[in-house]
Amino acid sequence: MFSYSNGKFILTDKVAIPISEDYLGFKCGYRIFSTSTTVNHKFFRIDDHIDRLISSAEKINMEVSLTKKEILDIIKNTISKNKNIQSEFTIMVFLSGGASEPMTFKPEGPAKLYVIINKMVIPPKIWYEEGIALASYKYQRQYPNVKLLNYIGSINAHQTVIPKYGAQEALFISPSDNTILEGTTFSFFIIDQKNNVITRPEDKYILGSITRKVIFEILQHNDISHREEKIKFIDLKNFKEAFLASSIRGIVPVVRIDDHIIGNGKPGQTTLLLSKIYEKTKNIYEYCN
Repeated sequence: MFSYSNGKFILTDKVAIPISEDYLGFKCGYRIFSTSTTVNHKFFRIDDHIDRLISSAEKINMEVSLTKKEILDIIKNTISKNKNIQSEFTIMVFLSGGASEPMTFKPEGPAKLYVIINKMVIPPKIWYEEGIALASYKYQRQYPNVKLLNYIGSINAHQTVIPKYGAQEALFISPSDNTILEGTTFSFFIIDQKNNVITRPEDKYILGSITRKVIFEILQHNDISHREEKIKFIDLKNFKEAFLASSIRGIVPVVRIDDHIIGNGKPGQTTLLLSKIYEKTKNIYEYCN
């Protein structure tokens, strides 16, 4: 597999970032990214992902020398370098801070662009057929609206609450008001007893998810009742269904959170319907002209 490394196309397993040329990214964590899968060798929702990447850069004052079109062309050219690979793959596009001016944390120049291609690994089929469990974890991400390459909360959750509850993933709970924020790498939705699909508003405490945006389009186009509101963790008993959503996993039913069973403990009809429509939406995706 070929990737793009700051101006050069090279084999993915040969990609290396020189520490001296990327002090701010390597030592200081000054990096942002976006990731998705290919569909028929097209980067799913490529425009949305590049828009979010550029927006994230603006929010942390990261200089980007490339235009949106230039980034888009680099991604498409990277994909074309892998045209002999028949299977789909994941693409991670990230910007790294580069070197700093002497004795400062000020970037020496624009961020460096990398487009990393990897084999796509998807969750086991049983996740979609029987659902998964989540473990709650009180944590607020730093710069929540920015897709930082900082997963300390997720790593800690996977070493603590996830094994404690025999779960597969973790759900972040606001330390300030005990409302549900988002997952380690996903958006979270519930269906109430009246079949309303509910998720937290895209406020300053969560990331603007591309998959979340796609799901809202699906809900609107199919006249499925939905709304945005804060969800209190103590209201678990009112959930009829729940699911997580992410670019790589798609829609995955959630049947338990900590020790609480959601609904009847099985994937619900609304969740399964949305999952079916989501996969259909992905499979017919085409680039915009």
